[in-house]
Amino acid sequence: MNLQVPSLIDGVNQLATGTQILNGKSDKLLNGMTQLSSGSNKLATQLNSGANKVNSNIGTPNNAQMFASPTSLQHTSTSTVPNYGHALAPFAMATGLFIGVLIFTLEFPANRRHKTPRDAVKVLNEEFKRAVSVSLAMVVILNMIMILSGLKVDHIFDLFWVCLIYTLAQMAIMQFLTLIMGRLGTIIGLLLFVASIGGAGGMFPMQVTNSFFNAIHPFLPMSYAINGLRQAITGGLGNSYASINALVLLGVAVLFYLLFLLAASTLIKRDVLVTDTKEITQEI
Repeated sequence: MNLQVPSLIDGVNQLATGTQILNGKSDKLLNGMTQLSSGSNKLATQLNSGANKVNSNIGTPNNAQMFASPTSLQHTSTSTVPNYGHALAPFAMATGLFIGVLIFTLEFPANRRHKTPRDAVKVLNEEFKRAVSVSLAMVVILNMIMILSGLKVDHIFDLFWVCLIYTLAQMAIMQFLTLIMGRLGTIIGLLLFVASIGGAGGMFPMQVTNSFFNAIHPFLPMSYAINGLRQAITGGLGNSYASINALVLLGVAVLFYLLFLLAASTLIKRDVLVTDTKEITQEI
């Protein structure tokens, strides 16, 4: 018991200190209780006054409707997707155009080997004209089939614009690959196509896709094509959204055609490039 005396004395001192603090704050506590009592009386008075005003109102149907529904909700749709087919259409269209590009470059690879040197600019000009004509044909045929099949499009011009620029961008990539690697470039393009299926965000949101596809998503042309086509078909993403994605695709096309020009110039210096269409046709 003697051993616990110091602890007992310390506890008594703490109790005395707390009592002094409580005594010093008693005025504030009393003031707070007074304010609480005054506020409670004011609240009761105002509630009673409000109840009297409500009772004094004439019970008209409008008043009853106001009390039943004091607020009204208005719903405005920024875009409308009629069914799952419309939601999947951007992915299906981008996939179809990419497959068309793969088939074309498989049959007509850009590498044409011959002993006669040619001008790299002429090579690029021939390949670009071929790419534009084939891309335009594919885009017109695909879009007309989709529209005649029941696809409802909010912005027709954006639909054709995004499809055409996207197809040209894929053409530029595949023509560059087949120029420097031949038909092996088509295999590389096929791998790019497989990566685009999972990484372009066409079937599933990128938030539920694994980290690998999220990492390559910004570098896939199909990602920007799908985004632009979504705005063109259903809207709701902003008037300039389709154009912004189309400009990114245009930048991709310009970049790879510049690389194509550089590669063609290098191959010409080595005397291994040919642009004789008749000879290539005979070989095929």
